Amino acid sequence: MKFSLEVDLPETPDAHAELGRLLRGWGDEITDLGELVPGDKQDVYDTEYNRIGSWSVDAVAE
Repeated sequence: MKFSLEVDLPETPDAHAELGRLLRGWGDEITDLGELVPGDKQDVYDTEYNRIGSWSVDAVAE
């Protein structure tokens, strides 16, 4: 499987702080999803509930 996370970050000096908040919050939520399988996907939101990206799980061709 291949897991992809793609987000648009603000072009500000504190972009790394926003990414840290995103990853901490998202990391807690991902454990509630159960088993990941190819085809799973979900939008990702910032602290103001604006859509800033998404994650997905894809099968890896061998």
